[in-house]
Amino acid sequence: MSMINSEVKPFQATAYQQGEFIQVTDQTLRGKWSVFFFYPADFTFVCPTELEDLADNYEAFRKLGVEIYAGFAGKEVLYEGQCVAGVATGDMGVGRDGKSTAQFQPGIELRAKYTFFAEGCRGQLGRQLTERFDLRKGVDPQVYGIGL
Repeated sequence: MSMINSEVKPFQATAYQQGEFIQVTDQTLRGKWSVFFFYPADFTFVCPTELEDLADNYEAFRKLGVEIYAGFAGKEVLYEGQCVAGVATGDMGVGRDGKSTAQFQPGIELRAKYTFFAEGCRGQLGRQLTERFDLRKGVDPQVYGIGL
């Protein structure tokens, strides 16, 4: 298992960056800060404005020495004790029948000093956090509406 402040285990994954799909490996990350933008596993809660903001601010992150990789479906929040330690991705390249295809890539653990969740309260990872830390205890249910 990878640990914070230790070397990343060898991995390979496909990410989306600057309008194209690229291969990201443990070697790609060496010597720089990296941000991985996770999508919910079913892609239903991705807001187009999040994608637009990511693209609009890409150069500002680059000037700070931060590289951004998008295209990962977050499957599970990783913990160390009571602290969030990162996110595990789901397997990619699995056919409808549940069997591995030629493009199969096993899920990977991406551990980080800081993990930001921007999928909203009803996203898959948000629900895991809510349950783990009992975030709905003693509060009213959320209400959504459209102002006209």
